[in-house]
Amino acid sequence: MSDDRLTTSDEELLVRLGSLLAEVDSVPESVRAAAVASYSWRSPDSELAKLVESMSAAAEVRGDEARLLTFRADSITIEVEVIPVRDRLRIVGQLVPPQPARVQVEQPGSESTVGTDADGLGRFMLDDTSPGPARLVCTLADSGPICTEWTTL
Repeated sequence: MSDDRLTTSDEELLVRLGSLLAEVDSVPESVRAAAVASYSWRSPDSELAKLVESMSAAAEVRGDEARLLTFRADSITIEVEVIPVRDRLRIVGQLVPPQPARVQVEQPGSESTVGTDADGLGRFMLDDTSPGPARLVCTLADSGPICTEWTTL
């Protein structure tokens, strides 16, 4: 073909090929939802807290294997323990330096946001969180929101 235009048969072939690929090797919906949701943290008013440490706690400590995560931004460190409770998760956390804040868990595809208030010592607990991609959003009294990187809980 000497020009860059597609013929009708080329367009039909591309449609058929696209359908075949979608059927055989489709992108999982959870991956698609996480990709779409990852753009939502890009707010000029929010600070990004990067994941700087992730490790598994010993299974003997609580009976189930928990994960310890540390997120760090310029103004705050967010330390969390993610504990499996049946088919859900409990998130127990600490803000450093300690301060009161509103802490929420955002998950792609979820209509509701789980949230709680951190006390004066920066401690918080979130129950009934779904496993999967998530980020924490901390709204401090004296600054804008701080969002953690998306991570799989």
